[in-house]
Amino acid sequence: MEAQKERAARRHSTLLRSADQLPDVDDEEVTVVWDFEEADGDSWTILRTGELQIWREAAFWEGIGRLQQVAAILAEKYGSRLVEIRPTERSKLYLRGDRWDADELLETINESLRTGATARDVEADGAGALDDR
Repeated sequence: MEAQKERAARRHSTLLRSADQLPDVDDEEVTVVWDFEEADGDSWTILRTGELQIWREAAFWEGIGRLQQVAAILAEKYGSRLVEIRPTERSKLYLRGDRWDADELLETINESLRTGATARDVEADGAGALDDR
């Protein structure tokens, strides 16, 4: 039980919480690739723009709600330059999990970004992503 608590605390400590944690990116348009890898006995979400890894955190099953939270932080950092979050094929299983509506929610989030949404807009537009279903 104690080992599980330590693992959960360690995973939780990897989460992106603030736009200040992200590097500056000079690109006129920012597309973030949402990737997945298994390493160090854990599952990880890797965020990249171009060749630059901008963040690495624990991956979550049915992680579309987490993607929405991260999208809001990314929108806060990169503003209207953030035009898309693009999951890789290998990340889609963890993003979707058993959520039948994950692809639709991702499209809603990306549509918000394409229209120059603010962080608050992204949170509101994908609100269903955080519902327990």
